[in-house]
Amino acid sequence: MFGGQSKGCPAGKVPIQRNKVDYEQTDLRSLSKLHLGLFVKNNIHPLTSTELGAHYATVQSTKSNPNYLYTGASTIIDLQNPEVKMLQISKAQMWLEDGPPAERNSIQVGWAVHPRIYGDNQTRVTAYWTADASKNTGCYNTMCPGFVQVHPIYHLGQRYPKISIRDGIQYITQPFVFKDKATGNWWLSFDNNVTIGYWPKEIFTHLDKGASFLQFGGWTYNSPDGLSPPMGSGLFPDNHYKRSCFFAQLKAMAGSGQLIGMQEADLDLFVDNTACYDVKTFGYQGGELGETFTFGGPGGNCGN
Repeated sequence: MFGGQSKGCPAGKVPIQRNKVDYEQTDLRSLSKLHLGLFVKNNIHPLTSTELGAHYATVQSTKSNPNYLYTGASTIIDLQNPEVKMLQISKAQMWLEDGPPAERNSIQVGWAVHPRIYGDNQTRVTAYWTADASKNTGCYNTMCPGFVQVHPIYHLGQRYPKISIRDGIQYITQPFVFKDKATGNWWLSFDNNVTIGYWPKEIFTHLDKGASFLQFGGWTYNSPDGLSPPMGSGLFPDNHYKRSCFFAQLKAMAGSGQLIGMQEADLDLFVDNTACYDVKTFGYQGGELGETFTFGGPGGNCGN
């Protein structure tokens, strides 16, 4: 569960992330553009100069077409704290997306270590959205108009107080994003159905009916010296969930309006550089785990 704040706001007020970056020295649009379009298997997004330095280790939905739309997704994500330098980023998240590559609409939710926007190396609740593949729209959390905060205590950018211990106790977070049938807005809740807020339908151009693509896993961005940070726990996946960072209970919502567990046949693996990162599936584990995979790696000189 979230941490770092024990008291709610006064009646009628909600918490907003206080960023520790110097806005006089930082272009917020450039920060948003660091969070870039993904590379979809058999449908590669065009690689632009702004995408150089991003790396992925994920599982992706195989049903990537406009005739099969997802109206929600949820998962369990292991909480880790990879060592990240100031200009690097390391994330574990899920993506819900739709639209052609140049007009990609995207909602992305999970945790991140992102010193450039948070001013520290803590693992924090992090979300991002864009309506045009990050060309002119989109940003992190509530750094620009878009996401509407409703919870009086818990908020995007909040620090997770407990991080998993290698070979010991594991701590998790469980994001859930779904499209409200009545309003068309995309709502976000976390652990134990804590509703944080929503993205209004009006900010999107292709997510009005649903998402044609889901993705779960890790994403990193390198520093100017070309070095990429660790992903997940910093270890390559070995199907040992107390060492490798893991995702569990991969679930999707479609026409039925019910969250249904995804199966291995519904998923493709994608890793752009196996020298730095990798993904290994557990398969269906049943019980509290469901469809599960481990991912991550040490990073390093991973190329562009």
